[in-house]
Amino acid sequence: MSSVWPLSGSFAFEGDVPVFTFTAATRTAVGQLFDAMFVEVDVRYDAAGALAYQLSLADRGLVPCVVPLPAEQIPRLERGAARMNVCPTFVAFPEGERLDLSRFVTDVTHDWSGAYARAWGPFLQGRFTQAGVTLTPFAAAPGVPVAPARLLGRTLRELGRLDEAIAQYRGTLALACRSGTDELLPLAAGVLNDLGVAYKRLGDSTRAEISLLHALHLRPNYPQALLTLAATTLDPSLVLYGCARVLAIGGHDALVEALLASVAEVTHTAAGDWRPRVELCIGEVDLHAWPLARRGLGTLSAIERDLDRGQMTFGPTPAEALANLPARPPRAKG
Repeated sequence: MSSVWPLSGSFAFEGDVPVFTFTAATRTAVGQLFDAMFVEVDVRYDAAGALAYQLSLADRGLVPCVVPLPAEQIPRLERGAARMNVCPTFVAFPEGERLDLSRFVTDVTHDWSGAYARAWGPFLQGRFTQAGVTLTPFAAAPGVPVAPARLLGRTLRELGRLDEAIAQYRGTLALACRSGTDELLPLAAGVLNDLGVAYKRLGDSTRAEISLLHALHLRPNYPQALLTLAATTLDPSLVLYGCARVLAIGGHDALVEALLASVAEVTHTAAGDWRPRVELCIGEVDLHAWPLARRGLGTLSAIERDLDRGQMTFGPTPAEALANLPARPPRAKG
């Protein structure tokens, strides 16, 4: 974990609106951690068992920064957040500057009751039926936040109820839009990644790839989506580039090693031959640019269209987009 992480967090009311501030020790190092990264906020239990507002750079592999929420303040927090459909959230630096996280927190609603937070315990312990019992009535309510609806989809997926999970994820995407539009919020990338995993387990690699490419349009530095896309397509250029990008992001070396071992087994190549080639490609990675970008993505109507017809919006193939990589995959053994 980075020596400048985690941040120290606090909140205060400005009028009736709760404002969360995470204070950094240094501008340069912390700013680099946030640069080009997706920021996730959530309301879950902290290690002490208190409901807490959490800020996470999960794509960097960092632990969440938490602000415990006093129980007596939660009703006011809920009312204040509902007034503007946002909990304004900032990262404050010693020089007086602030990083405004509006892009990631606007139109993101939370469950302040603790029901969603309680479901995480059994889910992480593998007691998926119990997690589903907690989530099902809550996640079916009108206007439910995205997080519990997504967690119900993950629960159904782990129970092997893939068709139900897919339906749950696709329904959840409708909750993950900017207010009054069909523009998908950045957090919809998590739902799309999970949808891709469900389609992959169902054997529908085409719709898995569609879901993952839509996820990466919203969140191009998403390690799990990058590696799942590489594992789904087994395109050699995408394996090299996806793993190189994940190494450039940092914090997920074990995931890269696991994928390369799996790819080596499937392609009858030597596992040890992949890693040096991946490392040669790291210099080609620009975390601010996504080489497989396509026009017309980022909306609910676009993902529904592509999934319904089972065909991706026109755009570059991995071989076309990644033609200039400085390494080539190893040859098959024998």
